[in-house]
Amino acid sequence: MVMLMFALLGLGCEGPTHENIDHWIRTEKGPDKLRSTLADTELAVDLRAHAAQNLVGIDELPAVLELLTGLEEADRQAVIAALAPRLWDHARISGALTRPSADQVLAKDALFELRQLASADARALIDGYLIDWLVGGYYVGRAREGRVQGAAIVRAVGPAATPELLAATRAVVEAPAGADGARLQVEFELLVGLAATGSPEAVDYLLGLIEPPAGDAAGEADTGDDTDEQQRRDPALPKRALDALYRAYVDPQGRFPVCAGDSLLPHLDRLSALARDPDRPLTERDDLIALIGQAPAPACVAALTPLISGPVREPMVRWVSANAALRCGRGDAIVPVSEALPTAGAYEVERLAGVLWTPMAALEDHAVVAAKARILLQSKSWVARVIGVELLGHLSLATDAAEDAVRVRALSGDRTPLRGWWGDQRELPRGERKPLPRLGERAAAVAEQLAQLAKTGQKS
Repeated sequence: MVMLMFALLGLGCEGPTHENIDHWIRTEKGPDKLRSTLADTELAVDLRAHAAQNLVGIDELPAVLELLTGLEEADRQAVIAALAPRLWDHARISGALTRPSADQVLAKDALFELRQLASADARALIDGYLIDWLVGGYYVGRAREGRVQGAAIVRAVGPAATPELLAATRAVVEAPAGADGARLQVEFELLVGLAATGSPEAVDYLLGLIEPPAGDAAGEADTGDDTDEQQRRDPALPKRALDALYRAYVDPQGRFPVCAGDSLLPHLDRLSALARDPDRPLTERDDLIALIGQAPAPACVAALTPLISGPVREPMVRWVSANAALRCGRGDAIVPVSEALPTAGAYEVERLAGVLWTPMAALEDHAVVAAKARILLQSKSWVARVIGVELLGHLSLATDAAEDAVRVRALSGDRTPLRGWWGDQRELPRGERKPLPRLGERAAAVAEQLAQLAKTGQKS
């Protein structure tokens, strides 16, 4: 009897108590006991959360997530509600400039992974912890720590992270000069973090960093705005801000999911104005056009058409804009893009094919594209008409070939010269220069091609 009592007492001493849970992390069989404790639905929730916390501390996060996933929903949420504050106590960093320890980084990463299993309320609490962890000190240093880095966390949290990231960015922009006159510069990683919140407010602030200082406009006085001052003392800031927006909305380089373009909608006029600036480097204008192209249609197409129709010093701006409009607007962009091309221009057939009708034909259902091409045949713009002709010829839809041949042949009398069709021939001897075709000639050739297709069922 005495031996049995001692055995029971011994078993009780090895049972799941808070003291034993802390002891088990230093024993060989401890991890198994911690996993069993977390899985035991008969135990108090706080004991199970403590076991999960200690599993995280010995780098057993995958086991924690697997066990939590296997629990009933109500039980899982109860454990998460108890576990999240425990992990935050472990992750919290005492000093703003203190580098996080390995244990603190593990706890932070665990909080991030835990949020995918958490209820909406628990996720909001966890998100607050994560943003406090990142922005409660030197963001750039903390953002680089751990398996899950700062921009990915901010992207997951979303617009709720904007106030803290915006305040952190402003704190650097508006910081006074030091005793030696030196001023802080806004690091790229902080700008990426702000952009990755995916909010219209973040886009608005970053565009303010990109736009020329107010005093740089002709005849305008300096407003004294802190952003303007920061640009003047850090000339590379506008480029970094643009790169941050591009990283968030166009190419995150695999670091986090691309931000939704809806947040760009309130700012398309500003983006379009920046992209039209002839003094801005072409690479930056390309990036601005790409940003506009990430906004939802039809707004993206409307913002890009001024870049297609307006005067440009560099023709590539027009073609890059047309390509972006087709990618964002797809079939619905075919008509506005074609009609935006200035009729006073000269257009090389290889350029038109490569940028316009070949990509147009690959956009979506061919019947939809053909319907848009038939609309172009009736356009007042000769450029749009020839695109419609060539697009129908490129599609060569056998089922509609006879009718399309009739439609296209109706333009065979169009004597509009296709300026630039063969490219710049000025360097060629006169005898080697190709004669300039007329729109009607191309229409007649394509109509014949379609008529043959209707008869034989074979593309010529």
